[in-house]
Amino acid sequence: SAARDLSEAEFLQLFRDEAGALLAVPAHENLARFVTFDAGARPKPIIVMELVEGPTLERSVAMGDLSMSTAVDLLDGIAAGLEAMHSAGVGHLDLKPSNVILRDADGPGPSPPSAVLVDFGLSGRSLRPGCGTPNYAAPEIWGRVPAGVTPTPAGADAYAFGCLAYEVLTGR
Repeated sequence: SAARDLSEAEFLQLFRDEAGALLAVPAHENLARFVTFDAGARPKPIIVMELVEGPTLERSVAMGDLSMSTAVDLLDGIAAGLEAMHSAGVGHLDLKPSNVILRDADGPGPSPPSAVLVDFGLSGRSLRPGCGTPNYAAPEIWGRVPAGVTPTPAGADAYAFGCLAYEVLTGR
């Protein structure tokens, strides 16, 4: 709903700013690679990311496919990907199990999958009202800022990571 209050020019400027922020994020094995963006695409601008093949973390949790060891390794990879984003001052801002793909490891022999963060459509250097998914978005995304808290993208991602970790470790 917040996006509907923006003029087309404001929306395009926000898109350019946030796509530009993604360019500052260093390449990382736990992040889908940024390929390009097209602010002139119609009907809406697009961000093109690497195609990451594999099941979503959401599916693996629902199927009960994760051992505790694998779950912890995946959470470690997700945290590493977020750390790379945060080092560039950029938050994912829509962290949830459906935005994590489990990429099969390359090489011989059975290896655990690695977690790759995808869907950077809400990513950016600043919080915007409503830029998140219910059940994972921090209270400040919904306009409820606790006293003494300065909202940041990294803080909002930390909250979402806690929600995601709970779900991955408990299956609920």
